[in-house]
Parts: sequence; C-alpha cells; structure tokens
Amino acid sequence: NTLGAQKRGAPVAGLYGFGYRKSALGLIQEFFIFTEMLDGHLNGLTWLKRERNIQNLIHVSFNLLHALHSKDIVHMDFWANNVMIDPQQPTRAKAIDLENCFLTPTDHLTEVLAFQFGFYYRREIFRFVIEHDYDRMVYEELSKYEGIHRRRFDEIYALSKHENISRRARREIFHKGTVVTG
Repeated sequence: NTLGAQKRGAPVAGLYGFGYRKSALGLIQEFFIFTEMLDGHLNGLTWLKRERNIQNLIHVSFNLLHALHSKDIVHMDFWANNVMIDPQQPTRAKAIDLENCFLTPTDHLTEVLAFQFGFYYRREIFRFVIEHDYDRMVYEELSKYEGIHRRRFDEIYALSKHENISRRARREIFHKGTVVTG
C-alpha cells in the first residue's frame, strides 16, 4: 500500500524497501518495511501537546485525508497518530501506517467518509474538542466532496464517533457501505 501510494504522489512517508523473516518451516514469521525517516516530524498528538491548537490539527488532518482521497487512497486507520506534521511546515502533513487502506476508489464514499471522520474523533480527538465544534468542522469539510448522502453519512458518522468498529468491520464499510459495531 505504501508503495502504491508513493507511486501516485500521495503525501506519505516514502518506501525504501521491505524484508521478512521465515521460520524453520519456511513460513513467513515477520514482515517489515523500510520507509523514509520523518526526522523532525511529529505525530498529530505529539504536535498537539506542543502547539495546543486543535483546530489547526484537525484542519491539517482533513486536508491530508482529502489529498489521499484525491489519489484514490482510502486510509481506514486514519487518526491523529498516523498524521505526521513537520513543525517547520505545519500546514503540510504525511500519512503513515497504510496497512489498513485501499488503493481503489470505493462505491460507498458517503459511508467511508462518515467512518473516517467519526473514527478520527473517537481516537483521542474527543479529548481536545467539543463534539458540536468538531461536527461543524466535519460538515464544512464535506463540501469538498461530491455526492455525499447526508442521512447515510449521519448514521455511520454517529456510530463511528461512539462505537468500536473492528478492522474487519471497516472492510465492510469500504466494500458494502454497511457497518457492524461491537
């Protein structure tokens, strides 16, 4: 996924190579990748502790999410720690941890975005912003995307902000536009 995203010019840490370790039976035990060291970059939560500006973090993150979507990259583990910010250029960010993403557009953009915005909130951001203010920022951001069905968005968005959605269930959102919580 990282290589595919890099080839599309997406804002991600560049891939240099990969490797694996096999067991005595020849089965792969470990798989690892070598990516660009983002020296000087801070993950979103570390940057937030330093800068104390939640609106800027959300704005930069939402711009990154839109940039990924514009390259047909759907990051299903998009949260503040997977947003890397260069303090020297804080309006630009790079995405990391692309193991749970898709490199194809989805037929269910409404539901996927609802999940992504809800998940971003649920994974720590809720600690730093009033939910109503976050919702306002999300609905402003939605204007950048065409064809969003508001009722379906609202259903999955509300669930995603407050319920645990497993990695397997996230795949269902991408493929079928449905969500199972639990």
